[in-house]
Amino acid sequence: MASSRSCFAVALPAVLGLFCFGYGMAGLSGVGPALAQQQQPAASVANFTVSAAGGASVLVEVHSGRTWLLRTSVDRTTPAAWLPIERINSPDEAAKWHVAEAERSKIRVERQQQAREKSENLSRLRNLETQLTNHRGHSVDAKRNAVVAQLEKEIAELKATLAEQK
Repeated sequence: MASSRSCFAVALPAVLGLFCFGYGMAGLSGVGPALAQQQQPAASVANFTVSAAGGASVLVEVHSGRTWLLRTSVDRTTPAAWLPIERINSPDEAAKWHVAEAERSKIRVERQQQAREKSENLSRLRNLETQLTNHRGHSVDAKRNAVVAQLEKEIAELKATLAEQK
């Protein structure tokens, strides 16, 4: 009994689709040729189609295969623009592109790591400065306090590291 339900669930949409298609064709049989003549573009006009590609839009010229990517400005103060997409037609060019892309990816990962380290260092610096302020406030003689001296040393080293990361 369960298998008859699954067959019905698959067959019903297919039957309805054929019914709607047939009904639509029968209804348009007299109008179809007239609409087709009106909707055909002139031979000199290029045909384009727009397609979604991830979060972007791609414009394709149907006859030549040329493509453009719709880009918006980062701050959205400038109107969006269709920018040409470079087309690679040889295996050698594709291999060079992949090598360059691997290098760009490596650089991006390194920059992300550096940014993460800098952020961690800044957070650590704020924490050390807070500790230093607390220890100075509770210390009778801050100049002789070993904890204060150690915190000052760590802060100086961290500030030097941050200066190098800029």
